[in-house]
Amino acid sequence: MTANLITDRVLIKDTISRYNVAGDRRDLDAFVGTFCDDAVYESAVFSCSGKDGIRDYLAKAWSLAPGTPAPRFRRHHVTTTQIDFIDEENAAGRVYYLMVTDLGLDHCGYYVDRYRRVWSARRRAA
Repeated sequence: MTANLITDRVLIKDTISRYNVAGDRRDLDAFVGTFCDDAVYESAVFSCSGKDGIRDYLAKAWSLAPGTPAPRFRRHHVTTTQIDFIDEENAAGRVYYLMVTDLGLDHCGYYVDRYRRVWSARRRAA
């Protein structure tokens, strides 16, 4: 494995961590910031596209109905993380997780993700 692939793997794992921490904190800006502009965020029960679509969906999805008990904390625990490099700019991943709150196990499952290298102006300047 080359130094570039090791660096890419670390950056992908960092993105996965930032995604989960932002979701646990319900930090919408940080969560949406983990996606590319043309991202597709979907599951078996929803699908939304682009950062604006993701933001709009989550602004509603993360709102609690009146009278619904709110957990005091949320924690996603990421376990097995498989990252396969497709080419120099793209990778695919399968990541297992479970999510707990102070109320107990909330849900568990896996992410099937595609990752693409996107260089921001800030990163290029560093």
